[in-house]
Amino acid sequence: MRHEGPRWVTVATFAARYLLEIPKQSLEQEGIPVLIKGQEPGIWGPAFSGPTSQGLELQVPENAVEDARLILEDLGEYTPEVED
Repeated sequence: MRHEGPRWVTVATFAARYLLEIPKQSLEQEGIPVLIKGQEPGIWGPAFSGPTSQGLELQVPENAVEDARLILEDLGEYTPEVED
């Protein structure tokens, strides 16, 4: 029997790792698990020290999306996308 984990949802995207550190830590301090999706080259790689063309996605479990968006809005890091 396979265990299904949470569905992860992107709540913000960033051009570089250092730009997502404060939002990531703010979510974690509120007990919201965070997953970073994208190029993770390490401390000496381009995504840590500067922008990367692929970008990095900040993801949270589906059941924490609304709380995460409120926290990110307070930080000025979340802008709702217009849905068609």
